Amino acid sequence: MATQYADATDLAQVGMSAKQLTLVSTDQKTAALVAASSVADGYLASQYDSLPLTTWPESLRTCVARLAAWTLISGPIGFNPDGSHEVFLENQKQAMRWLQDVSNGRVHLPKYSAAPARGVTPTVVSDTSRGF
Repeated sequence: MATQYADATDLAQVGMSAKQLTLVSTDQKTAALVAASSVADGYLASQYDSLPLTTWPESLRTCVARLAAWTLISGPIGFNPDGSHEVFLENQKQAMRWLQDVSNGRVHLPKYSAAPARGVTPTVVSDTSRGF
């Protein structure tokens, strides 16, 4: 199973209504969330060696849910040009800017901000002879 940093319940948290959520199948929701998680991994790869992440902050969950919501609103549901779906487009743009900031090192995921940079090998030093 592919990694996804958010789940279908998170779609409601980023503004999708119950009616909108019933207009798309579980498979469509899952596909959108997996695709959005893959996009996130593409940006995270410049800063983090081990992907997909095994734990992640709420900020990444929200970002992925916003990307997936836009995919569903602009695709299977159909974008409503009267302005009622503009919030989803703006949320998608904000999510992409946030991922770009993570990729450029301007934003660090709290749990991972101290991870060693690529090519850095940890070294252990002791003043006491261990007799190895």
